[in-house]
Amino acid sequence: EENIKYKIDLTNKEFENTIVNYSCTEFNKVSEFKKIIESKTETDQEKRNRWKNLFIFHYLFDLNACNRKLVFLSKFLHLLKDMKIPFFTYFTPVNYKSGIELVGMEFIKKLNNNIAVVKNTIHELIEVENLGVIRDYSKLLLPKYFFHPYDTTEHINEHGRKMLSGKIISDLNFEV
Repeated sequence: EENIKYKIDLTNKEFENTIVNYSCTEFNKVSEFKKIIESKTETDQEKRNRWKNLFIFHYLFDLNACNRKLVFLSKFLHLLKDMKIPFFTYFTPVNYKSGIELVGMEFIKKLNNNIAVVKNTIHELIEVENLGVIRDYSKLLLPKYFFHPYDTTEHINEHGRKMLSGKIISDLNFEV
């Protein structure tokens, strides 16, 4: 195991100055996206550009196994292993159709790549040790199941929650 040290909490300034790598934009700092997030838009084109950049910011970063949150996820799941506690984890539904509409097919390609990185990070615990289950619900819901047609933060409405919970129950083989 690599001995990588990470700060658990970043200050706002540290977070905003974080260098990021996105293939679909010229932005390279979190603060540049924050300006877009906080911006007021007037024209339809400004609104579409804002939504596009929000989808890029939330989903299209170059995720790798050294990502501090993935390192913490792996450590957490290993603690569960040590305590002999099985786990069920899943990728939350993403408003992927709107992401494709705004960003193009690069959106789904990058989303799938990032999901593969997470799965590979915890592969041993799931496939080899059979300690847990991971499900990919990222493409389960259409835009109508989110609170807003261009929602980027997995805020699903009551119909979306019902579909997601039904899928989880089905996958866990529970009878209602």
